Amino acid sequence: MDLTQTPTQDDSSIEVDQPGNQVKADAKILERKVMANRIYSQKNRIKQYNYNMQLEGEVRALQVELAVSHPRIKYTGLQNSLLRKENDSIKKTLYALSTELMWKEAQCEELKRERDSLKQFYMVNLQPLVLGMNQHQPPAGFSHPNMAHPGPAATEAVGTAEQMRNMNHLNQQEPHNFF
Repeated sequence: MDLTQTPTQDDSSIEVDQPGNQVKADAKILERKVMANRIYSQKNRIKQYNYNMQLEGEVRALQVELAVSHPRIKYTGLQNSLLRKENDSIKKTLYALSTELMWKEAQCEELKRERDSLKQFYMVNLQPLVLGMNQHQPPAGFSHPNMAHPGPAATEAVGTAEQMRNMNHLNQQEPHNFF
């Protein structure tokens, strides 16, 4: 008798003393083992078949997912490539504009310095002459031979002040490139 098999009623009623009965008992045990093996094999085949069907279903689902995902991946890669090119273009433009801005700021600073120096020059050298020309009468008790009639130096100073006003007006219209 098999150790894994539990004894049944038929096994306990068999008499082992007689040689013919022993053969019949062995045949029945063998037949039961064969039937048990067949049933086990059939259940195992069904189990394997179900497992294979489950795996094939999963494979089909993954293939469908791959078929859907592949165009998306290509499209995303194309978008990524276009965005990288656009980013590079924007970086180049930004660099060019920042360089231009630095250049313009340097020009602006140079023009401010020139303006300040011209203002200082005007305040020191030309403003006293212009203010002096606007006064028609000398202060009381002051007499100067040239004050009665303006001489060539006074008209040159007025001409110089007018020229400075015209130059200042032109400078505001057309900035000079000093670089």
